[in-house]
Amino acid sequence: MTALLLDVGGVVASVTGMPEPDPRASAIAVGRLGLAAEEIVFVDDMPWNVAGARAAGLRAVQPDLLVPEDACAVARAALGLPMQAGIRS
Repeated sequence: MTALLLDVGGVVASVTGMPEPDPRASAIAVGRLGLAAEEIVFVDDMPWNVAGARAAGLRAVQPDLLVPEDACAVARAALGLPMQAGIRS
């Protein structure tokens, strides 16, 4: 199983009570999801948050959020999902 963890508006920090990019915030999120860190794909537009998630062992990607199609493609690729024609984010 693989999970997608999007940090939209500081969700990880608000749930864990610990600010990013502290790797402990990602570790808490991992524990709450009940998955191994490498099973989680973390998507964030801030490079320091991506670095913190990687330090915690998550697969982390930083898409260009100004291009929604790119963000979707990066997340799908990280999850190992094929791109689907005609689907836009």
